[in-house]
Amino acid sequence: MSEDEVLGLLDGASTTSPLATVLKTDERVLARVTDGIYRHPASALRELIANAYDADATRVTIRTDRPRFERITVDDDGIGMSQETLLHLLYHIGGSAKRTQLGTRLGMTSPGNSQLSPGGRPLIGKIGIGIFSVAQLTQSFQIVTKQRGDSHWNVASVLLKQYSDSSPIEAKHDGQEGGGSDNAGSTEYEAGKVLVWRQEAADAEVQGTSIILTSMRPQTRETLRSQDVWEAVEHSEADTGRKLQPPKYHIGAMQPGSDSFLQRIGKDSTSSLPWARAESQSGAFDSLVRSVWNAIYEGEPNPRLDRLFDYYLKMAWNLALAVPLPYVKKHPFDLDGTDNTLFYRLLDGGRRADRIDVSEGSSLREAANLGNEVASVAGFKVFLDDLELKRPLDMTDLPPTQNALRQPIMFAGSYREEFPGIDPELSGGPLAFQSYLLWAPKVAPVESQGVLIRVNEASGTSFDPDFLLYPVTERQRMAQITCEVFITEGFDGALNIDRESFNFAHPHVVALTHWVHRSLRTVIAEQKRLGKAARTQKRAKDMGEQGEEAQDIIDELWRRVRGEDAGAPPVTFSTTERAAAEGIRLNSEKVLGEFSGANWVERRALAQLKVGSIARLLDAYELLDTLEQSDRDELMAAISRLLRVFE
Repeated sequence: MSEDEVLGLLDGASTTSPLATVLKTDERVLARVTDGIYRHPASALRELIANAYDADATRVTIRTDRPRFERITVDDDGIGMSQETLLHLLYHIGGSAKRTQLGTRLGMTSPGNSQLSPGGRPLIGKIGIGIFSVAQLTQSFQIVTKQRGDSHWNVASVLLKQYSDSSPIEAKHDGQEGGGSDNAGSTEYEAGKVLVWRQEAADAEVQGTSIILTSMRPQTRETLRSQDVWEAVEHSEADTGRKLQPPKYHIGAMQPGSDSFLQRIGKDSTSSLPWARAESQSGAFDSLVRSVWNAIYEGEPNPRLDRLFDYYLKMAWNLALAVPLPYVKKHPFDLDGTDNTLFYRLLDGGRRADRIDVSEGSSLREAANLGNEVASVAGFKVFLDDLELKRPLDMTDLPPTQNALRQPIMFAGSYREEFPGIDPELSGGPLAFQSYLLWAPKVAPVESQGVLIRVNEASGTSFDPDFLLYPVTERQRMAQITCEVFITEGFDGALNIDRESFNFAHPHVVALTHWVHRSLRTVIAEQKRLGKAARTQKRAKDMGEQGEEAQDIIDELWRRVRGEDAGAPPVTFSTTERAAAEGIRLNSEKVLGEFSGANWVERRALAQLKVGSIARLLDAYELLDTLEQSDRDELMAAISRLLRVFE
């Protein structure tokens, strides 16, 4: 039965009995889409959220029966799909109408700009496979959708086939009768079965779409349940003689061989969540983010998500990072003078950084002339069971460290490349983006170290700790930098089909990579300069404080040994034979030796302070008065070498 035939039969609102038809893809290569092209179950949910965003939803609610994961529902309040739109989706996997005139006719895109949603949002999806990402989770799902004003829900029940290279292919010839060759037209692969029908709605003004996932794949359930982790914990003592610790925070584990009973972990609990049951969904997610930073205070210097969380909680974190959502506190461009941060503007394609002042009533956005093209996402919320997801990057109130340079440093800039003289079909057209690079003494979790690229506020990738293969080894400093790149024009063509990787040969990726590398080099150079100045200042302050404390100890001893009016003589380090008018003279070359390398001036001054203080203590007992100058220098030289041994 063709698409037009099904559409004709469904056109009447009185249709009540399901119509059976065959689900087909337009090209054989896209048949693999219905077998799951994504790496993780979380990727499928990410794509469904992106579809809801493109449909102008303000709210997406994901409900699971954790930790069993027998069923997942994804509801949104977007514009929904008409009969025609739903059938086009089912009949044209990989043939998205988004960004086309057909998309405008189907109500999927803005009448004035096919790159925008009807409500004016830049579109995330583009090739029409997002909804079939659920093949990663299940081969059986249902779509229930309705537009405002329609008196009926449009329902499709889909059963996907498992793809194999031996699956039958049906040839479809589009050439004119008698004039077409045997190879004319395209081929179709039968991807599965679908039942479609219309169901009367109680409220014609309701709109939205629900995706109902049942009969979850066994592998999907095992992944969502963190089954490999719990099995490793259970068998670790027998296998290795050492009991592995479970993730600190988790939703619980199923008893082995049972889908009904939870396994008790520890004495009193089946789960360990970083939020209290009474917390709101927004507060619960805030607690999830705080638990990562709290791990630092609890003795974990470099917290990692895969050690702190089970798969479900890590999935919540990664979903919040991937989709268009507001930050858990402030957008990086909205940091201001109250945030204890040094601010710089990146210029000249990332080759230069100028210091800028950001007052308490201003923001980095204003001071760096970034404008409002990249701003905090508004009007879109995503809920996952107990959690209201927010972008889990907090750049305020960072914890103190022992680093000499304690203030975070924020670098921000924008870039545009027109690719003049290159055919747009080769260059991909203009590329524009804004970005920040934040250096901080501590970046947590470890997974937030690196660069993350967002296209229309969405990202399918994780932070890349290698900064797009930065060619210089700066591991220590690269581990202290987090960077986001916000694409404002272009780059879509550089995304691979799963949106989880890039075509590194694409001109947009090449241009962006060069900018990131130049900017990273600039950031590291400025951080080194500031760090050296901070260390010098800290050493001077420490030496001043140490000198005062040493003087107090010396004065106390001299008063006790020599009387209240006694005072310790000064110490002079000199290379000449002339003795000081008074005090203790020591030959600096013989006593201190040579200093070279980094910070040798400060290290020599500290050695003088140490050796001189000891000489003054000895002089309180007149132990140096009986020694010839050469013997005095020899004694103090030995003490100096001894001190350096124990540094």
